[in-house]
Amino acid sequence: MSVNLVDLVTKELSGGGTLGQLGNAIGANPDDTARGVASALPAILGGLLKTSSTGAGASELANLLATGNHDELLKDLGGTLAGGVVTQDLLKAGAVLLPSILGDRANAVTDVVGSSAGLNRAASASLLGALTPIVLGYVTRHLQGTGGINASSLTNLLQTHKSAIAAAAPPGLAAAIGLPGMETAAPGTSSTGSPPATSSPPAGGTRSYKWVIGLVVLLLGFFALRNCQNPTSETPPASNMPGSPALSPAPAPSPAPAPSPAPAPSPAPAPSPAPAPAPATPVNDGLTALTLPDGTTLRAAADGVESKLFAFITDSAKPVDKTTWFTMDRLEFETGSATLKDTSNAQLDNIAAILKAFPAVKLKLGGYTDNTGEPASNRKLSGERATAAMATLVSRGIDPTRLEAEGYGDQFPVAGNSTAEGRQRNRRTDVHVTQK
Repeated sequence: MSVNLVDLVTKELSGGGTLGQLGNAIGANPDDTARGVASALPAILGGLLKTSSTGAGASELANLLATGNHDELLKDLGGTLAGGVVTQDLLKAGAVLLPSILGDRANAVTDVVGSSAGLNRAASASLLGALTPIVLGYVTRHLQGTGGINASSLTNLLQTHKSAIAAAAPPGLAAAIGLPGMETAAPGTSSTGSPPATSSPPAGGTRSYKWVIGLVVLLLGFFALRNCQNPTSETPPASNMPGSPALSPAPAPSPAPAPSPAPAPSPAPAPSPAPAPAPATPVNDGLTALTLPDGTTLRAAADGVESKLFAFITDSAKPVDKTTWFTMDRLEFETGSATLKDTSNAQLDNIAAILKAFPAVKLKLGGYTDNTGEPASNRKLSGERATAAMATLVSRGIDPTRLEAEGYGDQFPVAGNSTAEGRQRNRRTDVHVTQK
């Protein structure tokens, strides 16, 4: 192997004084940031390695690289990390990308990178998100210089560098990614992988944010996706079970013996008729059909967020304002985290379908908490939850430029916080139409 991809990216990230810029952007000192880069690079490359291990995954990823123009980012690596709006836009895009590229492994990978580098969870997540488009840019550039971008060349590149990725991986990364064998790929490494190598400084990106928009659309369209303190919103309505089967009718009485002048044995009793089938009982799941203009039919509660959102969008007498919000009534998160439960998928699928049926509509997602805990922490985690819901919508094919996400913490309560019921109502994620 003539080129070590991990070393190549690390070396090219080391110039221009961008380590301090990246550290400022993620809230970490240069030493911790350098260690974070040493762990984050093999994490990102390991994720790409796993994706390219199937033919379909390699083809989709090659198409993403061929059409994404990620190498344009490398023309001014320091620009994006110079601070200000562009840097914040990059970090916001990274927050959307991270759970999509790593799926349900995102939290585990973030923890491994953070633990190995001494970074907190927020800094680790931001670092992974910021570095992902940079890594894609270098992979694109390398493939363009060695025969072009296609599924075969991409697979060969990542497989050729598997040992280098494994050698740079911190302990536990392979298990976190779900890629068994990665840590054993490098000769001489232990089953838990090598300690993180000392890293050179990373760098930033271009001054234009247009590449970020395209990247988010492409990445989230490909990767299945899929990051307060307590679960929010109500649980999905329970289904009513069908009724009990009907009772079988009683057997018919045995007929009397046939008269005969001569003695004869009585005939055997007639067999009982077969039980009548129980009538079909439709399952009542509390949902109704909602037909959209494009012909899509949704299953949604008559008073649920989908029905309310549909009614607002289609009512020309109701203009867009700043005060009309609708609460997601079937959105649930794991306790104390921004990880969506699988039970949330149905409602998010419905919201995505509504947005596809009304392509002019734009939404803002707001996260809220009760007043338990520190206000700053509440606002941060509520924002992470709103961002996670937004990321799921983007992964369903919604252009991220049509969406916003913000955390409001314990501001704007809809009930008192003195009771458990009131606090539960305040822990929610709402949607607001900003354009229709």
